[in-house]
This record gives sequence, C-alpha cells and structure tokens, in this order.
Amino acid sequence: FFFLRIRRPPRSTQSRSSAASDVYKRQLKDSSWGGGIELDILSRHYQVEICAVNIETADYLIFGQGNNFKKRIYLIYDGIHYDIVIRNIYEEMEKETDMTVFDTDDECALNGTVYIAMDLKNKKQYTNLGSFSIKCNECFKGLKGQTEALEHSKQTGHINFCLLYTSPSPRDS
Repeated sequence: FFFLRIRRPPRSTQSRSSAASDVYKRQLKDSSWGGGIELDILSRHYQVEICAVNIETADYLIFGQGNNFKKRIYLIYDGIHYDIVIRNIYEEMEKETDMTVFDTDDECALNGTVYIAMDLKNKKQYTNLGSFSIKCNECFKGLKGQTEALEHSKQTGHINFCLLYTSPSPRDS
C-alpha cells in the first residue's frame, strides 16, 4: 500500500528540454514548452519509459515503449503542464524517500496514476486549449481557445493574457 501524488516544481526549476537536432532547437522560441516530441527525445536519451497521462481524457501514452527500457516515470498532463508522479508510503514522509522511477511492469503505479488523472478530471483540474476562456490584459478582449488567442496576438501584437476561470474556483498554477 502506498500514497501517490503529483508534484509541480517551482517555475524557476522547470526547464525546457533540448533536442538532438540543431534545426529543431532553432525552431523552438523562448516562449515554447516541450510536448510529445521532447518526451520521446528525453525517453531515448535517459533510456527510461515516460508515461504521460492526460487528465481530460484519462488516456496515456508511453514514450520509449518497445525499447526494452527497464524503468518508467509517470507524468500527469493538465493541458498546459506536465507534473511528475511520486510514490511514498504516506504523504508526510520525508521527500528523500519519494519514489519517482518505477519498474515498467509496476501495474500499481500505472493504475494509481490513471486513478489520479480520473480524480482530477472529476474535479475539472485541467485546461482544454481549444475551449478555455482567456482575456487580453492589454485591450481586455475576451477570447476562446488557443487559436483565437494566437490570432489576436498576431493581429495586435498583444502578448499579455490571463486565463478566465468558469469553474467553481481557480486551481493552483
């Protein structure tokens, strides 16, 4: 029996992954964050499977599967951020005893991570990039989804936006 939870590092410790290709590196802008391509690159680089579970759908992808890697890490994706899943006997234990790397055949870790995602989904703790509500903090125009926000930014040069919460209460960022 164990306790699974997610941990979001402070923003200052989150880093962008580097890609093998110099061309690809040049394509990433300072405002870009990694996604599936970077998870696949990191999986191969560190020779570990990376299982990313999407809160909105409770579906998961395992990057590096089929490469005979013996270890796996679990990430929870909320539509914007990936957070690492940690295991401990109980929540109050010292962080030094946290487990973040699991055997690939550890079904309890996989099932526990999917359970966390389903619980967070029920609490609406995710962002749908196609339908979220956002406001331009420069002209105060209301926008819907990432596409409208990007188009508004291209047309106006505005880059300062904030997410508008329509659920019961905002979640921690």
